[in-house]
Amino acid sequence: MGILKTSCIIIVVAVLLQYIPLLFETELPVLINGTVAPGFEDVAKVFRDNFESGLEPLGSGSAFAAYYNGEKVIDLWGGYADHEALQPWKEDTLTAAMSCTKALAALCMAMLVERGQLKYDDKVSHYWPEFAQNGKENITVRMLLNHEAGLPIVSRQLSTELFSNYEELGKVFAESTPVWKPGTARGYHMVVMAEIASQLLSRVDSKNRTVGEHFREEVAEPFDIDFYIGLPLELNYRTARFTHDDRLWSFIKPILTTYRSSRVLWGIVSGTTFWTGVYNNCGTICHFGSMNNPDVRAVEKPSSLGIGTARALAKLYDIILYSVKGPDGKPLLSQKTVHSLYDASNWEAKFDMVNGFPTKFNVGFGIYPNMKSIDIAFGHAGSGGQMSLAHPTLNLTHTYLTRNRGFFTAGDDPRWIALTDSMIKCVKKIQASKN
Repeated sequence: MGILKTSCIIIVVAVLLQYIPLLFETELPVLINGTVAPGFEDVAKVFRDNFESGLEPLGSGSAFAAYYNGEKVIDLWGGYADHEALQPWKEDTLTAAMSCTKALAALCMAMLVERGQLKYDDKVSHYWPEFAQNGKENITVRMLLNHEAGLPIVSRQLSTELFSNYEELGKVFAESTPVWKPGTARGYHMVVMAEIASQLLSRVDSKNRTVGEHFREEVAEPFDIDFYIGLPLELNYRTARFTHDDRLWSFIKPILTTYRSSRVLWGIVSGTTFWTGVYNNCGTICHFGSMNNPDVRAVEKPSSLGIGTARALAKLYDIILYSVKGPDGKPLLSQKTVHSLYDASNWEAKFDMVNGFPTKFNVGFGIYPNMKSIDIAFGHAGSGGQMSLAHPTLNLTHTYLTRNRGFFTAGDDPRWIALTDSMIKCVKKIQASKN
């Protein structure tokens, strides 16, 4: 039998094995709840369409929230927190935000910079002398936050147990050797950027707090943000079961239809990026199924496992964007600092040695210009479809979170794109009606 014929038979059998079981699944009703302000009705329709069209897989659950001109205008949730248990997604359901959490670590660092306790262009070793080992003596805080420190791979394989030992984890970072000369290249520090930043922050902070502790005490509690870096065990009953889209086409489609996903695969296959090395170094940290373990959720993982609601992150970005004052009468960041986060003079696109395509970062925040209908936005994407952004020119903030991890590269997920396109069209229509 010829190779081509054999390959075709294997593909057909694989597809049949993938989809025949779906014929015997019980169809679950589409559950959609929440509110939208007048003028944003089309977004609610798109949110429902995502479920009814299959963009949201059978039994999936997600939430989408947005603030416009300082007011909450979209607050939608739908599907299931756990479809096997027939547990619907509720108004207060929490889910993993993945790498969206990196921006919260960047926020904590920016707060210290604004207070004069930290400087972006100082060397990390100025605050953390032990860090100046094995070629890391000239790494600046800015290089670290912009994924230019050369440390996407560290000296020991990572694990939840290691992340649970804060002192030992710091020693691993201090002894690690960069895989490229710091400052000469960019490569996404997928699971360690915010953890290294946390080690730095705890050495600068007057209370020696970690990023998770600093975020809770300085941001989440005073501003009533329902988001956690290290989830308290007693809140697990609210948390959606994290899963992934296991449909074969859902794995193939991103590679065939998007530039970034195809570049990631090419880097893996060709060995021209560090992606495989990063994943191998990731150990149990990248075992997505473990995210359903309450003990794992309780460990601080500010690069990859903040847990909360879409509403909370959209609200937080609105608070940042408008420099809303807290109970102490002070904002998290001044308007001058906020503007610097997305000012084009402070960031540039650089080829990413891990992802295999150009990325844009500014002191830990992702920059997302010219993506579909987006002109300029700052925030962060997360693996599996998560996205949380602020659009300064539109006075708009929004967040999409799902429990069902897709395979599109961060920022390319069609569920999020459909909602964002619809929302921005609504905003522009509202603005045009007032001119």
